[in-house]
Amino acid sequence: KQWYQRRVRAVVAEDFTEAQHLLSVMAVLYLECNAMNDMEEVSTKLLDNPGLTSTFCKEVITILLSSLRSLDDKLDVHMALSRDILAVMGDIETEDDDSMMDEAQYKIVNENSAGKILSVLLNSLDMMLSDIDWGIQQGVYSDDQSDILCNQLMGLANVLSVILTCKSPHSSSTTDLIAKTSKKFYNSFTLLIKREAAQSKDILKSLEKLAKLVGTNTNQKLYSFLIYLEQPYTNDTGGSNAATIRKQAVSVPGLVYAVEQCERNLIILGKKTNTDLMEYFKRSPARDFKVDVRVLEEKLAKTEEEEEQPRKKRKKGKSKPEED
Repeated sequence: KQWYQRRVRAVVAEDFTEAQHLLSVMAVLYLECNAMNDMEEVSTKLLDNPGLTSTFCKEVITILLSSLRSLDDKLDVHMALSRDILAVMGDIETEDDDSMMDEAQYKIVNENSAGKILSVLLNSLDMMLSDIDWGIQQGVYSDDQSDILCNQLMGLANVLSVILTCKSPHSSSTTDLIAKTSKKFYNSFTLLIKREAAQSKDILKSLEKLAKLVGTNTNQKLYSFLIYLEQPYTNDTGGSNAATIRKQAVSVPGLVYAVEQCERNLIILGKKTNTDLMEYFKRSPARDFKVDVRVLEEKLAKTEEEEEQPRKKRKKGKSKPEED
């Protein structure tokens, strides 16, 4: 272990190129020799290094978040990264792009790396939600276990609320990932609500807090996100390719349905426990999101034509007849 500690300090102080190999070793060693302090030291150094390539950034964040997930972390790093990404990408709720250009906490997050780091962050949240689903579906029930699950969902709701306001480009795959992760969050919340409704007892305070957080914060951010996603269908400003439009035409209605099922089950639970859990939920016009088939077909046709024109020009240029 002493050799390992010396190696850690040497790498973070001098040679970042060797850190990629060291990270893989650390992911195993911290479990075997309780080397979490060293991992935090390396992670902090790497996260504060703006000179890393975007691919290396992705590896650093992936290993770090996987390790923190194993340690039942309280999502402090997830929240810090999501805020940094928001600072770099901008806020969909503000028109002034410069209003959110604060200095990122971690210098590893910049315009080149933000998209890839956001994808890793969403994958990490997805895995955490899978863990929560597994915990909910276990046969043994206790109030303490339910409190833990509610607290975990509250932490994820806070991180997700920040991510939902990130101005991720319509043409990127991250918008679809955000929609899918949000849908999974609401499905997990619904699963927990159904389990609580099956118990003939008073409602848990932690569940009330979770419902209030989702209704007053996460839902409102989600509605802004839905309005933002609807823009490629309702204006001619472009910004999406045909594949992205098709994906969002499927994922967005599925997300809205997941929200509706969550609220429906909250109403059922509220009636059983004589608690108004819907007082924190306000309906938004974004809930009425529907894809107009005619508009979608026109948008797709225009987008595909725009994507095809450069190919035709290149092909035409290659096939010019030779002059005599």
